Amino acid sequence: MITLKTRRTQDGLNPYCKVCHIKKNRKTYDANKLKNPDYLSIKNYRYQYGIRTEEEAKQLFESVRKGPCAICGDTVGRFVLDHCHNSLTVRGVLCHNCNRGLGLGKDNIALLRASSSYIASGPLSTLQIERKSWNVHKKNNHKEMFLKIQGPLCPICKDKHGTHINYDHETKYIRGVLCMNCSGMLAQFKDSANSLEAAIEYLTEN
Repeated sequence: MITLKTRRTQDGLNPYCKVCHIKKNRKTYDANKLKNPDYLSIKNYRYQYGIRTEEEAKQLFESVRKGPCAICGDTVGRFVLDHCHNSLTVRGVLCHNCNRGLGLGKDNIALLRASSSYIASGPLSTLQIERKSWNVHKKNNHKEMFLKIQGPLCPICKDKHGTHINYDHETKYIRGVLCMNCSGMLAQFKDSANSLEAAIEYLTEN
């Protein structure tokens, strides 16, 4: 039997063993989840942001869930409360995509500006992507061809090696070869220079 420690008792020991403690917590969680499907989210808000009462946490959760996103302006979807990872201060409400985009961009304004410029510069050639035939690009060494033109490093961050073929989703023209993070960041911002500029403004103001 594994004995757990706790600050709630004088001897510092939990009256429940580890197995019973997990079962007890699970039973409490299931009961609260049945009463309120958002129970865990509200509980996390209280823990993360130091909110004293459950009612205050519930009000914050409801305001976040309604949106809209402070970057792209979307009003439908999943929303989160964004915070600065250095100061830990809350910045605003973002949709799931924009929040992930900032994460992949490391909250770096210079990186977002480089991404916006990359999109505005257009494709390296008129070679079009064949989404359903990646073997065609592999067979013709298209990635190696573009790496020779742009150099081995990702043209956005200029730090990591280019590994992912990137293309304009409207024209299908290949733009270059990006690292995994920068490629993912553009995908989260839906290849939109406007969204990137809005993200830059959001970080500048917050």
